[in-house]
Amino acid sequence: MLKFVQLDELFRSRFFDLAIICIFGLLVRSVYGLLKFLYTGIQYFLLDDFSKDFTDPESDLLTKSSHPNGWAPVALSEQLGVGKILKVHVFGQDIALMRDSSGTVHAVDPYCPHNGAHLGSGEVVKIGGEDCIRCPFHKWSFRAEDGVCIDVPYTRDRKAPKGSSLKKWHCIEVNHFILVWLHNRAQDPSWFVEHLDDVESHGMVYGGKFDYLINCDVYLITENTADYAHFSTVHGKPSFLDEFCRKLLGREKNFLVQTFNNFTWEAASKPESHKAVGIYEPCYTIFGFSLMKGQMKSIHYGPYFLTANLKFWILGLNFELKLVAGYIPIHSNKHKIVYRMYSDKDLLSRLFCRLTLMGLFSNIQYDGHIWQNMIRLKRPLYLKEEKTMINCRRWFLQFDDSTNNNGN
Repeated sequence: MLKFVQLDELFRSRFFDLAIICIFGLLVRSVYGLLKFLYTGIQYFLLDDFSKDFTDPESDLLTKSSHPNGWAPVALSEQLGVGKILKVHVFGQDIALMRDSSGTVHAVDPYCPHNGAHLGSGEVVKIGGEDCIRCPFHKWSFRAEDGVCIDVPYTRDRKAPKGSSLKKWHCIEVNHFILVWLHNRAQDPSWFVEHLDDVESHGMVYGGKFDYLINCDVYLITENTADYAHFSTVHGKPSFLDEFCRKLLGREKNFLVQTFNNFTWEAASKPESHKAVGIYEPCYTIFGFSLMKGQMKSIHYGPYFLTANLKFWILGLNFELKLVAGYIPIHSNKHKIVYRMYSDKDLLSRLFCRLTLMGLFSNIQYDGHIWQNMIRLKRPLYLKEEKTMINCRRWFLQFDDSTNNNGN
């Protein structure tokens, strides 16, 4: 009996020691997780820009022969100062951008027709009162307005031979992006991207950006905004509280928390058929009292550019954000996706903007890992419940000249 009591006491002592060790381990793990979370959160708040690279060098071998037609972003406005030249690699080739003395941006083929020197390392000069881009090799100067060579410094009359002009690209600057018109049949622009006054006039303040490189067809990025089902299958079911309450209350109606998600994605009618509009309206309630509701309205301008107006109402507080997104086509199968966000000027709006940007950056990474290993099927098996994805594919066809869709 004494031995049994001693064994029982020993067992309880060891069990107590083990419990203390487990509790201590959990506390250490929790503190570590909290510190890591705070460290990451502080980094996100202090940094204006976040970046992620999903690319696989071998995926560049899958590059198609053509790109969808439309206005394609090639750089951010702040990358190109007045009187400066910027070399960009887009559409599988180099383009030279220059900003003249008036602030207007021009885009030209980068190789000098004289002997092939790259104009990206040239300079911007004034000749006869006109802004020109000067070759770094033999100093031939090409007029920014039309690409014509107007000065060869070492000839008697300073005139260039016939045919010594640069190819000019149609170029515009919208919402702090520089865009170039891409068309596989060399047609002139038939539509333009709309300016956001609040963004360009600084009525709203810049809240930060993130970008990431991805090897995939640009269509997959566009279609993602029309894919309602993936919001639950990839990013977590928006009504997870509903399911919890179903199990808790054991009934199918009168949930403690309800969510309503209105979702539409439709192409605009002519003459604005280059646009497509998506609307997503979430609403969360508890005992009929609204905790949060909002409206996210996105507008696609062709295959490469998107703007969105985000409105939220949370416990009596109103927030409005603007999102501008561009898909820079480095190759037809490789894109740099850039998201920029803007908010009202008050501190609370700025903090909410940062939180929203952090959440968007976190969620988009789930998509990126899928796109990276995904192909675009010629005949996907869409369901009748996926009407928005069908609308997206039909709308996108007007921009797509490619005969090889890199799919089955």
